[in-house]
Amino acid sequence: MNELSSNTVENITKHFVNQTGNISKSISEIEQAMQQQAGDSSESLEDMDNLSEEIGRVYNIIKEVNLLIFDTNSNIDKNIIIIDDLRTKAIATNKITIHLINDIETTDKLYVTRSKE
Repeated sequence: MNELSSNTVENITKHFVNQTGNISKSISEIEQAMQQQAGDSSESLEDMDNLSEEIGRVYNIIKEVNLLIFDTNSNIDKNIIIIDDLRTKAIATNKITIHLINDIETTDKLYVTRSKE
């Protein structure tokens, strides 16, 4: 019976040592996975930080573009007013020119008529 007991104890001890090795291996694998996950998390945080900076740069560019659009619209409005003023003055200049041409023609006709007399 002693031999049976010692064989049983030996088998239990071998099984215990084997299971302890399996547990150690599992703990090692978990530790490696945790290190990998920590590295991945750190990398993700760095990527998010870079993305945040890029979004900030894009926002600033959009802000500048919006200011340029506002300035352009303001200049267009001012130029429309100037062009309308120039159109009005061109019409007035054209009327004066027509009036002067008519006066010159009338004067010329009077001059021709008087010189024939």
